[in-house]
Amino acid sequence: VATVQKATWAMTLRTTGTVDWDADHTTQAITQVSGPISRILVDTGSMVRKGDPLLYVSSPDIAAAIAVYKKARNQQDLAKRSLARSKELLDRGAIAQKDLETVQATYNDASTDVENSLQALKVFAITKPELDQAEQQGVPVSAELAVRAPIAGMVVQKLISPGQLVQAGQTTCFMVSDVSTVWVQGHIFDRDLPSVRIGDRVDETNASIPEVFHGVISYVGAMVDTATRTTPVRIVTANPRDLLKKDT
Repeated sequence: VATVQKATWAMTLRTTGTVDWDADHTTQAITQVSGPISRILVDTGSMVRKGDPLLYVSSPDIAAAIAVYKKARNQQDLAKRSLARSKELLDRGAIAQKDLETVQATYNDASTDVENSLQALKVFAITKPELDQAEQQGVPVSAELAVRAPIAGMVVQKLISPGQLVQAGQTTCFMVSDVSTVWVQGHIFDRDLPSVRIGDRVDETNASIPEVFHGVISYVGAMVDTATRTTPVRIVTANPRDLLKKDT
């Protein structure tokens, strides 16, 4: 005999799922310039840090942008020296105020050209060392631009080959993913759907892997697969030692 009271009963639902990369931590590495690939530094399976160079593209676009920046810096330096001399002459009464204002305007225009050309280089993701090299006079302009890793993780796909001609903003060179976490796309039948909530914990097993993986439901789909009558659910799962592979 016991007092009647409310209780919560745990339910166990069993279903199947497919491993996918974590789309929140997976991205493409795309070149910012057009031209042939001159060097490839990584391969599928390589671990990279954010900002690491993955390959180099030889492109006249970057050479032209650096040349424009160098010319703009030269004009700015010349205008700056001229402005300093004009201020000194004005103090001595050798020139009129309007002459100084003309020189000042020339310097301002040169500074604007420098900023505009610098913005073009930033679009190409030029690093500080590369920019410092570009500012050196008498140094040949390098036509190579590195395609860098947008995030830290593993190179899970290599989609280019040596010497391939790539197009700016269009050619995907690599796929990089942080595989320490993966998404498991589960399939829940209609009858079980009312029992599934975002935040529910999930234990996952694979016949070929002895250990149990643990995840949390982060999304319940808004559509039902008409063929299987199941609703997809996304389970964010820790992936120790990278044992879970895509499509397993």
